[in-house]
Amino acid sequence: MIKLGRNKILTLVIVTIIFSAVVLRFSLTDDLQIARSQLLRFYETRFDGCVINKIVTRRYPGGRGDYELFYTDCDNVAYPILFDQNKFVRLTVNSKIVKEANSVKFKLLADHITYGEMRHPEAEDSRGFKMRIVIVIYLAVFSLVLFLPNSNFQKKP
Repeated sequence: MIKLGRNKILTLVIVTIIFSAVVLRFSLTDDLQIARSQLLRFYETRFDGCVINKIVTRRYPGGRGDYELFYTDCDNVAYPILFDQNKFVRLTVNSKIVKEANSVKFKLLADHITYGEMRHPEAEDSRGFKMRIVIVIYLAVFSLVLFLPNSNFQKKP
């Protein structure tokens, strides 16, 4: 049976408050929110032979490199070029894109027909991984404090 002294309980409460604040910070600060919202717009849009007329490069949030956005003649909205890593396709200016709404699969018409697959918007979220690491560390620290003897939490004479 584990005895909990007053100082040990206070230490456990402080550890829990600190780690709760870290988890809250990770859940509120979403580095990938802009990329995910652009990807969601691409996911929800239907392309029926729209011609790609411009490709621009942007910095990926969190310093993870660059990514590209493309514009079509159908509207003046930027769509991200974030494809499934196993289904990478190179988009080029003046090629046509065909995609159904709410689908990750698309067809690119240029010199030849190419089939590609974009990343799903829900896959662009790094918060879960960060929170899992924090929770594992929290459980380790909490367990350590819990199983240390109460004498470690008392003032030494």
